[in-house]
Amino acid sequence: SKWEPGYSDVSVLKIVNNGDLALKWELSFNELTESSILKDVIDVYVVTSDDELGLPETYKKAIEEENYSYIGTLGECFDKDYILNGNMYETKEAKYVGIILHMQESAGNEYQGLSIGDSFDIKLYATQLNHEQDGFNNPDYDLEAK
Repeated sequence: SKWEPGYSDVSVLKIVNNGDLALKWELSFNELTESSILKDVIDVYVVTSDDELGLPETYKKAIEEENYSYIGTLGECFDKDYILNGNMYETKEAKYVGIILHMQESAGNEYQGLSIGDSFDIKLYATQLNHEQDGFNNPDYDLEAK
C-alpha cells in the first residue's frame, strides 16, 4: 500500500467455531521484521459484531456511525499480547472483526516513501474454553485446557 497522511486500509475478518467445543480466541498483530517508523503514525481501529460487516464508506463514518474504536498505533499493537479476544459457545457460531489502519493526517515528510510491507501478520489463537460438563456433571473437567 502507498501510505500518505489520511490514507486508510480496511479489512473484515470472519471467525467461525468449526469444532464441537466452546472456545476462547485472541487476535494479535505479530511483527515479523522490524517495521519502519511508519508504525508510529498508523492508528488502529477495531469493531466486533455478531452480524456480517461490510466495508465502511469512509474512515470517519466507521468511527462515527459503525462503532470502530481506537486501540493504539500499529507499533503499540505489536507490543500487546492481543488486540481483541472473545468466547464462542456454539458450533458454527461466527464473529466478525473490522480492522482499520489509518495514517495520521499530521504525519510529516519524514514518512514519505516508507511502507509497512510484509512486516506483520494478523494471528488468531483459539483454545478450548472451560464451559462444558463431563458425564458426571463436573464443569471443571477441562479447567486446565490450553
